Amino acid sequence: MDTAFKTRRTANIDFSKMYDLLKVGLPAGFGLMVNVAFWGMILFGLVGRFGTEALAATSA
Repeated sequence: MDTAFKTRRTANIDFSKMYDLLKVGLPAGFGLMVNVAFWGMILFGLVGRFGTEALAATSA
């Protein structure tokens, strides 16, 4: 299969590019996760004051 289609030639992994992507992507992903979790806690806290029915309706 490799001799016909040269599939292994294109499977090179450039670890320096991978590291550059992770340097940007991991902090951005962590920041997004913290932001979503923070707003989720605030919204559940606010909606929770309206009662259990409203809380159940928002967490379907």
